[in-house]
Amino acid sequence: MGHGPATTMSSTKPQNKISSPTETSREPPLRLRALVLGLVVIVPNCYWIAMSEIIWYKDFPTCLSLFVNSVFTLALVVAFNRLLAFFSPRLSLNRFELLVIYSMTCAASSLASLDMIPWIFAVAAPAFRIDPVNDRWDPTLLHLLPRWLVVTKMHVLKMFYEGHTSFYRPEYLRAWAIPLAAWFAFVLLLLATMLCLTSLFSQRWIHHEKLSFPILEIPLAMVGEGPFRGLFSRPAFLLGAGLGLGLDLLNGLSQLYPVIPCIHVKWYNVSALFPSPYNQIWFPASLFPFCIGLSYFLPADIAFSTWFFFLIRKALELSAIGLGVYEPTVGGFPSSHLLSCGGLLGLGLMAFWRGGPYWKNMVKEAMKPSGVSADLPLSPRATLVLGSTSLLGLMVMMRAMGLQAWLVPVYVAIYFLFMLAITRLRVELGPISHEFYQAGPNRVLLAALGSRSFTHESSSAFTLMRFMNAIHRSSPMPQQMEAMKIAQVMRSPARRMVLPLVLASLVGLVVTFWTVMHQSYRLGNYGVGDRDWFFTTGNWLYQDMHEWITNPRGVRSRDIAQLVVPLAAVFGFGWLRTVWFACPFHPAGLALGFSSGPDYFWLPLLVAWSVKVLVLRYGGRRLYLNLAPFFIGLVLGEYMMAAFWGLFQLCTGRDTYSFWLG
Repeated sequence: MGHGPATTMSSTKPQNKISSPTETSREPPLRLRALVLGLVVIVPNCYWIAMSEIIWYKDFPTCLSLFVNSVFTLALVVAFNRLLAFFSPRLSLNRFELLVIYSMTCAASSLASLDMIPWIFAVAAPAFRIDPVNDRWDPTLLHLLPRWLVVTKMHVLKMFYEGHTSFYRPEYLRAWAIPLAAWFAFVLLLLATMLCLTSLFSQRWIHHEKLSFPILEIPLAMVGEGPFRGLFSRPAFLLGAGLGLGLDLLNGLSQLYPVIPCIHVKWYNVSALFPSPYNQIWFPASLFPFCIGLSYFLPADIAFSTWFFFLIRKALELSAIGLGVYEPTVGGFPSSHLLSCGGLLGLGLMAFWRGGPYWKNMVKEAMKPSGVSADLPLSPRATLVLGSTSLLGLMVMMRAMGLQAWLVPVYVAIYFLFMLAITRLRVELGPISHEFYQAGPNRVLLAALGSRSFTHESSSAFTLMRFMNAIHRSSPMPQQMEAMKIAQVMRSPARRMVLPLVLASLVGLVVTFWTVMHQSYRLGNYGVGDRDWFFTTGNWLYQDMHEWITNPRGVRSRDIAQLVVPLAAVFGFGWLRTVWFACPFHPAGLALGFSSGPDYFWLPLLVAWSVKVLVLRYGGRRLYLNLAPFFIGLVLGEYMMAAFWGLFQLCTGRDTYSFWLG
């Protein structure tokens, strides 16, 4: 099985060295009005995400690789732009500007997402450690928490959780000023380091290896780029959009008015059908139409590998039950967290190792007088200077958090290997969701060295930095890399994407921080939505920390095996594909299949893979492209209706239908 047809996005010829600026007669303009509009739409988007995913714990528009809110915003901007072009063509935006606005929305949304900034507040406001009887802190952990990163004033914390007051009181502002400023600086350093890594790898992945970027097929089609011009008037698209929109409309009305029947496509735990004790495992199956639509664009070999290795993981769990060694806990056996950590480490190391000659050339270019490349977001010298400065700043702050000196570079190296792996997986595979639950440096280090190897202060630092690697569904670095691909597709220098991404990240951070603080002190975090998210998440994080400190353990051979085996398998399949061109197993699919993400979409992925293989075998590329608008329609139809129900709940407060999780 091959990758299927080449993607429709344009690309330049492979280059053996860092390219010089190229002249192009078709370079589209990027005007101030596009940047202003992009910043304007970020504000309601971040507010929407914070309210939906945190306050109401519902819908989760950013827990999918293709953000629901960003697609909905792009659809509104495209519709507005067409109306504007009818009355005043000179004022309308070009396709590149529309995609820049989309990229800005994605960059800001990745920060506002449930998987990023909100985790900071879960550790910065640790009210669960308050003794409810004596109204004081439990001293076990208090002395380990840096006062410049957490709030310790009792009254300020109580009001954060109880609400019915205003964040703008001087005592609240003073208590939060230093922690918020410190976390803001930490996130900026993290984003700057990611941007430099994106600049370092973008030319190789986009121009040399020509990775497929399947996620971008939808936004590119929406603006009329590629073979899907006139998409919105094609019968196949209208049919798919009608099915997707109609399904979610029916199910949404059914939730509001139960007398109306619904069509159940969400997951069902099929292990309930298994005999005891095999019904212990979590084995959901679903038939989300939009998942089938998105999976249609995935390379066939990677799609096959993903669902195949997911089933291998479930077979391991069933075998463990039969042998009496099954332990369904984090770090148990078999552990999707450790297995996926090993797969990600393998992918990250492989991505870095294969670029050896390229990195040497980059270093040589950085030593020369500064030059600008049309293919690079930042010049080699700027990448080296900014990257080393931001990385040093991160390491200094990690050391100040309490992380042992020898652990700082190790933690940083593992973390950015993970970021490289997730970004590579995203742009090559285009999964529906890249959920790597609890797959982070702390999980690797605890498994490899045991919690006895770390000081109490290091355990505290592990907890404080969990926001960086909690689940990885909305990591910012893949958004940055896709923005660079958009520039290449639109025949624009990649450096023109840097300013929009920086501005979007700054505004997104400010709006997210403000929304969380404003709404927490206004509404509180008890009894709001389906779950007290900050309270329960913070409680869980600090319970882990308490366990590491009070019950330290050594190294377990099974943990080492669950890291090493998938790591070795990734390298093994990577080598096998160099000598066996038709090898159906892809290392990226192995890493994703062993994670918790495919639990929710493995069956739609299997369906879409089967359809794609049959289409390519019996109809070829032409039939594949003719059917593509139908699958785009499935995605957009459900996304538009999902956005409508999310906004309906935001405006009315009524519990509505969630088309994904929740």
